[in-house]
Amino acid sequence: GNLDIFGEQVTIQHNLYINGNTPTDGENTGTVVVKGGISNTGNSYIGGSLTVCNTNDSISTNTGSVIIKGGVGINKSVFIGQNVTVDGTTDSTNTASGAIICQGGLGVSKNVNIGQNVQIDGHANINGVTSTYLFATNLLDNALDICGSALISKNISIGKSAYIVGDVSTNGN
Repeated sequence: GNLDIFGEQVTIQHNLYINGNTPTDGENTGTVVVKGGISNTGNSYIGGSLTVCNTNDSISTNTGSVIIKGGVGINKSVFIGQNVTVDGTTDSTNTASGAIICQGGLGVSKNVNIGQNVQIDGHANINGVTSTYLFATNLLDNALDICGSALISKNISIGKSAYIVGDVSTNGN
């Protein structure tokens, strides 16, 4: 049967077990349906999926459909349907520091804009280079390889050996 309570508050001093098995497919179905807010000061365990139906967009760490005041640990893949903004400002001095640290590779299918310096600790393969300035220091012999053509419209300075396969053409002195 049903238990109807019409008072202002119900207090349960010990555990409450609900042994229903009604699945949910929306906000009005399931073993427990709550029509107001829920406050929980302890840990929560959800054995199945969690769906949040609110569609508020996020413009800060205090807005959106889900607001989490602490860190988040995620064991599996994450798919994000729109943009990602990282407000962290930690500068990067190596591959293990910075506002974003990636242990694996990074694939980017569109433009990348970098506001300051770039440090590459491995090989750099640049296809279709169009630049007014390419600066490389502390290179080992044969460390900068340009396969294909390179158009250099300003000065070039080589501090070590240069190995050129093919013809060299000049249009000046």
